Amino acid sequence: MFKITQGSTIVRSLATAAATLALITVAAAPASAWPVDHPKVVGPHLDFGSNWNGALGEPADGGNLRWDTTGGVVTPTLSGRLFMNNVGGLRGRLRIDYYDAAHNRIALRHSTWRTAAPGFNAFDFVDFAPYGGNNVYGVEVSTQYEDAAGDIHTVASVEETI
Repeated sequence: MFKITQGSTIVRSLATAAATLALITVAAAPASAWPVDHPKVVGPHLDFGSNWNGALGEPADGGNLRWDTTGGVVTPTLSGRLFMNNVGGLRGRLRIDYYDAAHNRIALRHSTWRTAAPGFNAFDFVDFAPYGGNNVYGVEVSTQYEDAAGDIHTVASVEETI
């Protein structure tokens, strides 16, 4: 005959409760433990974001700017797309300026240059050259192009803070 003792019932009940709690916790956890902003930079012929909207002629959504704060070091990491439209031969890139709370620039990073073919172009940028520091408070994301003379121009920018 099968005998269940009170001790095994309690153990089984606790194990079931623990498993249920673990599943609920995993299901309720956010996809990212870090805050995420969605910067969208819109300018003539050169944009940054995601999900191109041809009717609007600009990205429908911003890119992803993840604020990793592991160990007290703030490392903003940017991903998304650089869109270049009707600028065949133009070289474009992204620039990120990193600032402290007093808005003093503490670092600067650039993506690689991308050269547009005639028509519409979309270039992926994922987590390029991130910078981290314990005093990072905000970033400015900019789109830039290089003209025929080799001069670099900023088209548009947007700021985000943690």
